[in-house]
Amino acid sequence: MVHGAERVHTRRLTFSGNYATGGEAITASTFGLRRISRLVLHNGVAASADLATSNPVAYNSGTGKIAFYESGASGAATAEKTNAEAYPTGSFLDVSAFGSR
Repeated sequence: MVHGAERVHTRRLTFSGNYATGGEAITASTFGLRRISRLVLHNGVAASADLATSNPVAYNSGTGKIAFYESGASGAATAEKTNAEAYPTGSFLDVSAFGSR
């Protein structure tokens, strides 16, 4: 899709294995782009395959990484997931990347 002078590519990202502190690196090549000017995270959460659990997510354009968050206590602010912590089974996130080819 074209949006003004930019291309827009939408993908479903599926996460497996363990989380790395600082987040998951997202590259322009994942979307067939040379550069990402904006990454839109649909729904703001990465849901498990069965939709029973999810983690809030945020994109850090400075590092090019998607960070995952969770809360260990009711009413507590969410904190970044810890290093080497497993993702919920089939954790996925729909995203749209805006950029140039």
